[in-house]
Amino acid sequence: MAAPKRPTKTPPNPKVTPDSRDRGVEALRMKRDGYSYDEIAKALGYANRSGAFKAVESLLTSMEVESVESYRKVENERLDRLLRTHAQLADEGDTQAAQVVLGIVKERAKLNGLYAPVETKLSGGFGVTLDAIDEARAAAAANDPECKPPPPSPTSDVDTSTSAPGSSPGA
Repeated sequence: MAAPKRPTKTPPNPKVTPDSRDRGVEALRMKRDGYSYDEIAKALGYANRSGAFKAVESLLTSMEVESVESYRKVENERLDRLLRTHAQLADEGDTQAAQVVLGIVKERAKLNGLYAPVETKLSGGFGVTLDAIDEARAAAAANDPECKPPPPSPTSDVDTSTSAPGSSPGA
């Protein structure tokens, strides 16, 4: 019995044929539907998961859309389908479906950057906020042009030196 033929390697710049494009479109649809690259490769006859991955990436690239935007679009379509599936059940009072819908809405908001940045104010041990310190420095600089805050360290705003205040290194 003869050994099975090994798949031949695809040349680096293969000519895209209508058949390969159709297969790539189907690979993208399957990825959108949540199939793994292994499952896509097996279903569409790619030699391995790498072939399926390359087909999806090639198609996304040929659409001349950045990868992040392409992925966002695919994920939004997946979330749309999930939402359609569960929204009616949630409207009918299914609390588990309502939780799924809420999770979908949160994921969509995160995916599309809809959450506004959260402003966090840190305070020291004496109840003084960093904003108050910045305001005090600005006021001092306004009253005395010689008074300038030290430039921030490239790695940290905290002085980790062991010398006492007012002393010079090596003294």
